[in-house]
Amino acid sequence: MKGETELEQFLEPQRAGFLSATPEGVSAAFGSLLSPVDSKAFAGELAAYFVLDAREALREGIMGWRDDDLAFVHPWGFELSEIKVPTQIWHGAEDRFVPFAHGEWLATRLPQADVHLEPKEGHLSVVGRYPSVHEWLVSHF
Repeated sequence: MKGETELEQFLEPQRAGFLSATPEGVSAAFGSLLSPVDSKAFAGELAAYFVLDAREALREGIMGWRDDDLAFVHPWGFELSEIKVPTQIWHGAEDRFVPFAHGEWLATRLPQADVHLEPKEGHLSVVGRYPSVHEWLVSHF
């Protein structure tokens, strides 16, 4: 909300931490953001994948991360009501990263979407639903 320059000044030191992170360190850094279901999901392979993915994403710098964060607070250039392609929404009630109310809000603005508001899932645990997402994609595209 304070603008691109302040965001970059915040992200750059975070980048250094991610480039040297371990799965255990990232899990500890997430702290209270990990609900019990997400803590369980983030153990092992997913944590290791996240660390490798973050290193690759940040290898050249913070530009992509910056742009994603700025997209949270700026218009996207289209209205949700303009989306006409098949769409899915997955959101877990145990998500501590993104309020569950946001998933509910999206669902009301995309009435044609295939909505999965999951009471026992979190932010990361929905990764276990990827096979269902892949089946849905294959059947729709």
